[in-house]
Amino acid sequence: MGFVTSIVMMMMIWWVVFLASLPFGYEQQTDTKKGFATSAPKHPKLKQKLFYSTLITALIFGFLWWGVDTGFVNLRAWIVSELRSV
Repeated sequence: MGFVTSIVMMMMIWWVVFLASLPFGYEQQTDTKKGFATSAPKHPKLKQKLFYSTLITALIFGFLWWGVDTGFVNLRAWIVSELRSV
C-alpha cells in the first residue's frame, strides 16, 4: 500500500469512527438559555472522543495494513472486480 493510499484510508476510517462515536455518552441539556439549542449536548467530551477515535482507527488500519502487506487482502483485485460488476 502506497503512502498516499495509506493516508487516504486512515482519514476515511478515522472520520467514520469519529462520527459513529459522537452519539455515545450524549446527555441533553436540561436548563437551556435563550439562543441555545435544546438538543445540544451537555458535555460533548470531544477530546475523549478524538483520542478514542484515533486509537480505534490505528488498530483497524494496522490490521488492514498487515492484511495488504501479507497479501491476505488484495485491494486491487477487489476494486477491479467491483468495477467490472457495475
